[in-house]
Amino acid sequence: MNDNGYATFVDYGPGKPGHGMNDDYIEIDDTWADGYDVRVEAWLDGSSQGVRVYDDGAWGDVLVWDPFPNVKAGQEVELEVCLTDGSGIHHQCGEGGDVSADG
Repeated sequence: MNDNGYATFVDYGPGKPGHGMNDDYIEIDDTWADGYDVRVEAWLDGSSQGVRVYDDGAWGDVLVWDPFPNVKAGQEVELEVCLTDGSGIHHQCGEGGDVSADG
């Protein structure tokens, strides 16, 4: 959701390796070695589901994060993705949303 890190809502996908198909999670990755972490906040139908900070850097694996109960078809998932420098200050924030298709 920004040039240096991203978070993607996966409505239905493989989840963590070895766990089979999982429903409704977020993939987070840092795509630039710039010294910033990637901070993601997730909402389901306007209610915050928590915050996760990805701090493995640009060489780390994609992080699979599941802050949701079972997301049903028609529910709206929103994400805010920011870079953070560890001091609590957020940079280059971006927001986006999607409506779940599966049930």
